[in-house]
Amino acid sequence: LMSALGVAAGKIRRISNDLLPHVLEELGLCDALIFLTAEMNKAGKVNFTFKSNKCDLSQLEKGEELSVYRIVQELGSNILKYADATKVLIELKGSKTSLVISVSDDGNGIIPVKDDRSESLGLKNIESRIQYINGEINRRLGKDKGTIVTITKVY
Repeated sequence: LMSALGVAAGKIRRISNDLLPHVLEELGLCDALIFLTAEMNKAGKVNFTFKSNKCDLSQLEKGEELSVYRIVQELGSNILKYADATKVLIELKGSKTSLVISVSDDGNGIIPVKDDRSESLGLKNIESRIQYINGEINRRLGKDKGTIVTITKVY
């Protein structure tokens, strides 16, 4: 009985952390994205790099921080699954007037078509999170190859 309780407690802890990562709650968005980048690098397939300016994220509410974190997490997951990339750059620029997140990869340059009925649940989640933060998304092909996704929120 005790071991079953331990397993259940571990699952509840993991689910809770998945819903609201401790690092985000305790350290803020920039540090949480540094941690997320390190976690994605553990997959070993792709070299993820995170860069940010001296982030001023004071305008972001906690729910918006979580949405931005989840957007980057989903984009990273999609790159790992589908892009056949070797390098990814995640950039975060925060100021008093705007937030810009850019995720660029050197993969096979996939831009989903908005009317595509097969659009994944992950992309739909990204779209709804962007609406939640009142942001805009721009997807374009990279100069040489790959995809560049930019999310902008103006305050």
